[in-house]
This record gives sequence, structure tokens and C-alpha cells, in this order.
Amino acid sequence: MLSVADFPGWFTRHRKPDYRVAFSRTSCARGCRRTRWISDLIRPSLFLRACQHRPPITYKMTVTDPEQYPLQPTANVPNNTLPALVYRNVLPTPHNSDSATQLCEGNSWEKRGEWGAITVAHFHPNTHECYAIIQGESRLVLGRPKPSDKEEPVGGVEFDVSPGDVVVVPAGVSHRSLTSSGGYRYIGVYPRTNPKWRNNYCKGEEPLEDLKKEIANVEMPEADPVYGIDGPLVRIWKAARDAR
Repeated sequence: MLSVADFPGWFTRHRKPDYRVAFSRTSCARGCRRTRWISDLIRPSLFLRACQHRPPITYKMTVTDPEQYPLQPTANVPNNTLPALVYRNVLPTPHNSDSATQLCEGNSWEKRGEWGAITVAHFHPNTHECYAIIQGESRLVLGRPKPSDKEEPVGGVEFDVSPGDVVVVPAGVSHRSLTSSGGYRYIGVYPRTNPKWRNNYCKGEEPLEDLKKEIANVEMPEADPVYGIDGPLVRIWKAARDAR
């Protein structure tokens, strides 16, 4: 029976080179440590696959002011003196829950849920809210309750959203999906200092003045969910608050 020994020099000439020579120890962004090999320089994906944590998402972006929608109170919706904000196509790609969460949580907004279309009008008097759209399309309605079949819509604003868009809804501003398609999904993120939301369904069950006082006491976010501390949300909302 023949073996490698019968062909001196062949094995060392023809075998696949072994680049796995350790040269240092390193760690990922969250401190997971392992030996790094020379092969990692040639194929960095080897190192990333061996690490249990994903690398942080970093990418350059041009800061663009969002669309602004000031919304006046209606009979059963207090709304807010802070405008609702809509950012267009600002999420990292590929659009998914993980990448959107990592972006927003890196800017002090905390993920607390993931949903599809919600067609019931409601608002949160105790917290601001942000939608990061990761799939499908929807037409959103902000600032007014759902009218009955005999009523015409009064007040509020309607606009379309698609993957990559971000919508910031101030405390007290009602919101719902009017239509949706393509398996519409979004994550909900909230300022870390704000409590868990409570829902009001725009039925006039709480005195409007009491709701306005609660809304006025909701703590301002410390950062923009997309652009961070120096993002436009902080500047726009501070200006609106000072103009009260």
C-alpha cells in the first residue's frame, strides 16, 4: 500500500498551504476574545464567523433634516406642540430588525417591540415613539382619531412610508395605518428614559387637560434616533418647546 512517504517532497509541494499561524489575540466590539490567525487577514470573515457577536454597524451618512408635521389638538386627541418627524431612506441596508435596532439603540433609543399594521387610532401620553420601517409599505395617519362611517376626516396628516424610513411620533400624537402592503413591518423604539407606553384610544375617556399636562412632562430624548446627539430632532424639538 502506497503512502505519502513513497513520494518524498510531493505532499509539501502540493498540499494546501496552512496560513493558520497565530500572531495575536484580539477582541470584537463587545470584548469577545479569541486567537487571531494570519488567515484572518486574508479572509476577515473567518474571524467574524468565529466570534459570537456581530461587528458594530458603521457607515457614513449625510445629515438631512426630516419632514416636520406640527399637529393641532382635536376633540379627543391632544397631539403635541412638538412636530412629528419623518426621515426618508435613512436606515442601514439590508433593511432588517437587527440593523435598525443596532442603529437606534446606539443613539439611546431602546427597541421594545416589532409589529405589522395597526389600524386602530391610539396615542401614548407618557412616551415618545419611533417607527423604523423594515419591510413593506403603509399609509400612516397621524393626529386624528379614526372617523365613523358618517364622519369626514378632520385634522391630522397622511403620508406613505417604505423600508428605510423612520417616523418619530411625539407623546400625545395619535397614529394608525390606513392601508398596508408587502408584509409591512417596523420596529418600535423609545427614549431609554421614557417609561413603557400606555395606550389611549381617542375615545374621550380622559380629560384633555389632564392628558396635556402628562404629555408636557414627558422627558425629551437626549439624541436623534438616526443621527445621534447632534441630529436634527434635538434642535427641532428644543426650538418647538422654547416657542410654547
